[in-house]
Order: sequence, then structure tokens, then C-alpha cells
Amino acid sequence: RMLDGSQPGLEEVVGRVVEASFGASASDAYEQEVQRTVEHVVVDRLEALAARAPVRIPLDAGHRAA
Repeated sequence: RMLDGSQPGLEEVVGRVVEASFGASASDAYEQEVQRTVEHVVVDRLEALAARAPVRIPLDAGHRAA
């Protein structure tokens, strides 16, 4: 979204992925196991992305870094 306003932002994309992954229903034991695997992979990939993301801690007006 930052580069192209017509594209969805990260929050929207992650929300859609999580909704599609965790909101899906399974009709039998095999599909339930596949669903659990998909959920595990989504969480694993999101954790990996978060671990590589730069951390930016905003300073509010009342607190200054030393």
C-alpha cells in the first residue's frame, strides 16, 4: 500500500490469510489434519516474518531516549 495505494496493505493481507486459514471448516478427520497443518504453517511463516522485521519503537513526547 505504501508504494501503490490500490494494493492492500500488510495488515489486510495478513488478516485475509489468517481468516482463510483459521476460518476454514473441515468435513472429516483427514481434512481436519490438513487444516491443522495449514494453520501451523501460517503461524510459522508469520513468526519468521516477524523475527526478521525491523523493530521501531515510537518515542512519545513525554519520554526521550537517553
